[in-house]
Amino acid sequence: MNRISFSSDYTQRLSRLLQLLGDETRLRIVLCLAQGEANVTELCEWLELPQSTVSHHLGLLRLADLLTTRREGRQVFYAVSKSAWRDLAGGFFDQLPRGIRSDVEAR
Repeated sequence: MNRISFSSDYTQRLSRLLQLLGDETRLRIVLCLAQGEANVTELCEWLELPQSTVSHHLGLLRLADLLTTRREGRQVFYAVSKSAWRDLAGGFFDQLPRGIRSDVEAR
């Protein structure tokens, strides 16, 4: 059986992603933003959380390059960084054995 080799950089990035998403608040933020961009006020309303909590978690997700921002006047809109997620998730799924990958793609 041929073993697949993963670079240390890739496994560190994937580990960081999984750690970040292991927090329910951050996971909820990402799931909200996967539906479209939003500002902090909107996220606070949807998640029923205080602004300080949402801002803290947004900051962590931004530091990991998992979110992008867009300014409109004084407001900042957050969105999922599709390229970052594609790189991380794509690399992960590319390494799955062919049979498992086919099952995942069929869903």
